[in-house]
Amino acid sequence: MNLETIATQERVHNALSEFVEIEIDVDGDAYIEHEGVRAFLNVSDVDEQRSVLQVYTVTQSDFAPSPGLFRWVATTASKFRFGSLSARVDDNDRVHLTFSHSLVIDGLDDESLRLTILPVVYTAADLRREARQLFAG
Repeated sequence: MNLETIATQERVHNALSEFVEIEIDVDGDAYIEHEGVRAFLNVSDVDEQRSVLQVYTVTQSDFAPSPGLFRWVATTASKFRFGSLSARVDDNDRVHLTFSHSLVIDGLDDESLRLTILPVVYTAADLRREARQLFAG
């Protein structure tokens, strides 16, 4: 990661810090939490002049795979302007739902960053509630 990207990462953290607490995990990854959802904020280089921000959430983990769950993911995933919903099956045959969004952030002001990042986190929390009501247990 170059110095410009590090500065961009700090700018993202500063833009959010007055609204949410940003934490750093043991691997050095920045994240925010909202209603049980942990949203990771990853800034990386696209090239020497541009950086991309990925907001990545694990919306819910540990569902049993079922046709109903996969149908819900498929039909729900197309409803969002920002972000995408996906499902991953792990080696133990458990399903993990993720909601994420990526964008080139150079030139965006702080308000635009907040208006992009926070709705992704809030949507992930809504999806977590809905998935748990439909498929938990």
